[in-house]
Amino acid sequence: IVPFDYAGDRDFSVVVHPTTLASSQTVFISKYNRSPSPWNMDEDTVKCPSFGFDLCIFPKEEIQSEDLITVGVYCAEKCEYSIEVRYADEISLDAGDKTFVHLKDADAEVIRVKIPKDNTIEHIFINAIPVNVHEFKEAFYLYANKGVKIPMNGDAQAVGHESWFLGKAITLHKGDRAFCTGCTITVSLTGAKGTFYRIETEAYGNLIEVKNRMAHVLCPCTLR
Repeated sequence: IVPFDYAGDRDFSVVVHPTTLASSQTVFISKYNRSPSPWNMDEDTVKCPSFGFDLCIFPKEEIQSEDLITVGVYCAEKCEYSIEVRYADEISLDAGDKTFVHLKDADAEVIRVKIPKDNTIEHIFINAIPVNVHEFKEAFYLYANKGVKIPMNGDAQAVGHESWFLGKAITLHKGDRAFCTGCTITVSLTGAKGTFYRIETEAYGNLIEVKNRMAHVLCPCTLR
């Protein structure tokens, strides 16, 4: 159900993330069809595009508060996934979370990353991967500041550098200017209008437990 406090000024988005390497799902979304699936399609049912995760977007012009939206997830084999709903003006993440950013109406987005108070944390990793990079030639930029001040080029405490899949990554190690625990790190992403980005965050120590999950790390550390 679209929340009663939805202001109607942002698109309503649903993201379905696979949570294991073997998971592969197909996602359908509908405003009126109560069981959207490959076998129950109508004019209102949309098959969500996949970028390694499935992204469903309802334009703000097509929804209002307390609308009922149904998401159908089909798996040919056993799969595990998480579902994230986005409609707020500002993105707020806990360390370890993933989300996406769609620069639809603006060329910048602010992301607040909450870092837990944990003395074992030695490294913080924030990664932005463009998912429709083939449609755009413009560069994009990633900046970060410790605290709530929005970073921009010229006053940022940390700047994103090239990472895998044509992405940009900010890696903070204990002692770096922007490193902190029990705090918020404010990230700004700037790029071309119309671009989509997958945002990944991690906070970890020098010993990392990997239990049947995907882990992106960049540090002098040990995997177990």
